[in-house]
Amino acid sequence: MDPAGAEAIRRTLPGGTRDRLEALELFAEIDSTNRHLLAARRPAGDRLRVAIAGRQSAGRGRHGRRWVSDPEAGLWMSVAASFAVLPQNPAAITLAAGAAVARALTGLGVAGIGLKWPNDLVVADAKLGGILVESTLTGGGATFVCGLGLNTRLPREALPGDGDFRPVALDSLLDAAPEPLQLAAPMIEALCEAFDAARANRLAGLLALWRDYDRLRGRAVTVADAGRTQSGIASGIADDGALLLQSGDALTRVVAGTLRLQVPVGKAG
Repeated sequence: MDPAGAEAIRRTLPGGTRDRLEALELFAEIDSTNRHLLAARRPAGDRLRVAIAGRQSAGRGRHGRRWVSDPEAGLWMSVAASFAVLPQNPAAITLAAGAAVARALTGLGVAGIGLKWPNDLVVADAKLGGILVESTLTGGGATFVCGLGLNTRLPREALPGDGDFRPVALDSLLDAAPEPLQLAAPMIEALCEAFDAARANRLAGLLALWRDYDRLRGRAVTVADAGRTQSGIASGIADDGALLLQSGDALTRVVAGTLRLQVPVGKAG
């Protein structure tokens, strides 16, 4: 990737965020931007470290699934932030990041953006991108790394869409889709917002926003985790980010798992 791209990203960031960048690294190819930042020196104070790749050879989604990241087909980026004290609700950082990114994409003109619990960005039952948050404990605190994959054009090998959701890219949603590096600044700003909300233990606003973007509420779903399968109607999220699943008179909290629609997209009727 062109080294001048890093300076262009810095120039387009708001001053407050730009001043907090401890590192902004661009790679033509790397195994995983998340893995790179997890192994790097933790950011000092409230500063940020950012890694962006033209291609990831070992990109990952949730549960270790492979994430296809062809060169120039999307933005493959991770942002790391340190927490001196573990936030009250670390599991909800993924949802907060999704809400902030969805709002940023709406601001860029992407119509119909939505969120699929817990970490997918979708448009009309098609997967536009995904978020993976990982962490390492450091004393009483932690370093969190938020990875974002966002399709700007469909790669040669289609992205896995978590079963029911086909892939989609920005070039089919916008008259003039931005290049991957043009998306970096607003996405860094969005992830920074989520980290700052978690650091201040003020995630409620972003979780409320997540509910506005929820594209599963009221739909019949099945969630599988560790050999156990639960089915019911997706009924929003709890304040800690858990999925609420209505089955008969029972409302169950689901904190992890692979979610499928009970009626696959395009199969109804």
